[in-house]
This record gives sequence, structure tokens and C-alpha cells, in this order.
Amino acid sequence: MKRLAVWSLLVIAGVVLLPPLTGLLPAQSRWKQAAPQSGERVAIGQDQFLHVLPCEGCSTVLVHGLPGGIAQLQPLAEALRGLGEPALVYDRAGWGLSSRRADTVPTLASNAQDLIALLDARQLRAVDLVGFSFGGGVAQTVAMLAPGRVRSLVLVSSIAPRRQAQSRGLMERLVLNEGVMRWSLSSRALARGLMDDAFVSLFHPEPVPESHVTAQLATMTQGQSIATWLVEGSVAEAGVAPEGIRAPVLVLHGADDAIVPVDVGRELASRIPRAQLVVLPATGHGMVLTHAAALARHIRDFHLRARGVSPATR
Repeated sequence: MKRLAVWSLLVIAGVVLLPPLTGLLPAQSRWKQAAPQSGERVAIGQDQFLHVLPCEGCSTVLVHGLPGGIAQLQPLAEALRGLGEPALVYDRAGWGLSSRRADTVPTLASNAQDLIALLDARQLRAVDLVGFSFGGGVAQTVAMLAPGRVRSLVLVSSIAPRRQAQSRGLMERLVLNEGVMRWSLSSRALARGLMDDAFVSLFHPEPVPESHVTAQLATMTQGQSIATWLVEGSVAEAGVAPEGIRAPVLVLHGADDAIVPVDVGRELASRIPRAQLVVLPATGHGMVLTHAAALARHIRDFHLRARGVSPATR
């Protein structure tokens, strides 16, 4: 919080002293160049679409967290592809290059409905879902709303389906607004300083990989990402009861997760009837980026067992 307060004062001073030439500054161009651009728009309703990376024949779907975007799960998708498990990756509504209607508030339930609509559009009758962090809550909700569409479920550093609204102090409310956030992205130093606490917590106890900093800041410059980030974390939801999930479930959690404590993973595994828990030692919340290869092996082996195939025979 001290760090946020210092950067808050710097940002406020910058807003007063410097003109907000965000569209002209080189940092903005660098972020945009780093953002994923190679996907396609998939319509999921009137005036709404999701940005999806091409993946023919994929039956595994990855759901990113908050904040997030396609780039957050690309290392895991690439590791899975290398193991013969290609996965579909998409920007959730309002993130990256996906649209979000301005009159809607993104929730776990709305994200779940979007994902079901994406499965319909892709003519995917049943899939293996992998949800990271907030995306884990979305995946749990899909498994409850449309159980026949989910063959198996992997929850990576997942939140519980019930969540409280994030409370923000006065200084956070002054700084964490769309105008100031967009202005701060004009400078890597400003943007990194404003989000440094979040990056440190995400990767604790390991160093923050600069490649992710660039990728995440790039996503934040796209579309409605900033507005979605600010509103998505402010919603309280009762959520679903995980006891009702009938699909086989693998819960993967880092022992040193500083954002979603490992006890949340243990609770989920204890409440979901067909769940198994794997806790990775000395690993934090952002293990989809720092330990993508290890996670991919756990996920591949879990999928094989769910299909009745012994991993040792592959």
C-alpha cells in the first residue's frame, strides 16, 4: 500500500504537469506491438464477439484470469500443444480484443454464459476446461450450468465460486480509474510502478518475468480491458456450490500463492466429489507462466486418466 500511495502521488503530479499524449508516446506503440493480434472474432450474440486464437480440432479450452487475456495462457497452451493436447485460448468478454456491451457488468455467470455460447458457435459438444484464477470460477460455473458440456475440469490457482467485492480506499479510487490508467500506460515506468504490487504478488516467491509485464500491459491497452478490470473485481457473487460439480476435477495450486491462498485449493478439492489435489511446492499464483511445462504434464496425465488411459503407456 505504501508503494501504491507513492505512485499515486507521482501519477497525480504527472497528470497535472504533463499533457496526456498517450496516443503519441512510444510506450503505447510498444504495448500494441506485443499484444496478440492473430486471432479471429467469433460472434456469440447480438453485437458481441470473442477474440479466439485459431485451433482446429481442439477439445480443451483455457480460461484466463483477472486481469488477463490470451497472452496470460499462451505459455501453457504451447506446452500442452507440445504434449499433443492442443487447446483453444480466447479473450474473455471485455478483455484484449473481445467486446463487452457497455450496459453489462461482467460476472462469473455472464462469463460462463459467454463460454457456453462460444462452445455452441464452435460446435463443441463437450470439452475439457482449464480455468486459471478468476477463470477457474468461470469454469466451475460452466460445469454447473451446463454439466453435459464439461468432460473434465482443471482448476489452476482457482478462486472459489463465491467471492466478495474488492474494497478500495480513497487513494486507490483516485488512481484506479480508466483515465489515469490509460494515461499511465504512456510510460513503462509509470505503468510498471502503478501495477508493481500486483506483479510481485502474482509471482511471489519468484522474480517477476519482464516478458509477462510487457504482455499484460499490452493487453491493458486493448479495447475495453481497463474498464473491464476495474468493474469485474468490484462485483460480489454468491456463485455456485462446487459440491454439485459431477465432472472429474484436478485442482492445481501453488503452496506459496499470495493472491489465492492454497487453503482455497484444499477447500475446493474437499468439496468437489471427484476432485484430486496437487500442491506445487515453492510456487506462487502465476504458475501458468512460471511453471507452464510442469502444469501441462499434470493436465495431460489427468486428461489421459479421465479417458481411461494410463499416462505410463503414452
